[in-house]
Amino acid sequence: HCAPGQLESLVDRILSAVLKLSLDTYGNHVIRHLLDNGRQPEHKQRILAVVRENLLQLGRDRCASNVVEKCIVAASVGEHAPQLAEEKRLLMRALLGNAADEHHCDGADPGR
Repeated sequence: HCAPGQLESLVDRILSAVLKLSLDTYGNHVIRHLLDNGRQPEHKQRILAVVRENLLQLGRDRCASNVVEKCIVAASVGEHAPQLAEEKRLLMRALLGNAADEHHCDGADPGR
């Protein structure tokens, strides 16, 4: 419950600290809340990009692994999923390597 300018300023500060907040016991909830309730797909894209760039570190952390999982969900379902398709593809490729590409190809051509 604040003015739009204040909210945007707060979100910008949060987005500049995605890695730090993702690794924090309480901060990871803030990032997950933005993924669930964020109004701008660009904000979610920024979060997904940080997660992809730091996937190994985040995936091994008890708190941050929840952020990684929420990124996959946010990019798969919801109103912003179509705009997040490319980030999801890149994240899945970072997670699964060539297996993600092979699965994508297998899904596209069942006779393969």
